[in-house]
Amino acid sequence: MAITKILPPMSRFSQDNAREVKKQAVLDRLRAFFERFFGLLSDE
Repeated sequence: MAITKILPPMSRFSQDNAREVKKQAVLDRLRAFFERFFGLLSDE
């Protein structure tokens, strides 16, 4: 649910499912970011 706070405003009722596609793209980018930088914090 917290992911919806950082998504751009989009219609939840669009026919092309653009909101779900955008949500998945944001999740993929966040996952890549955390995988990239998480090791910097845990190797102290």
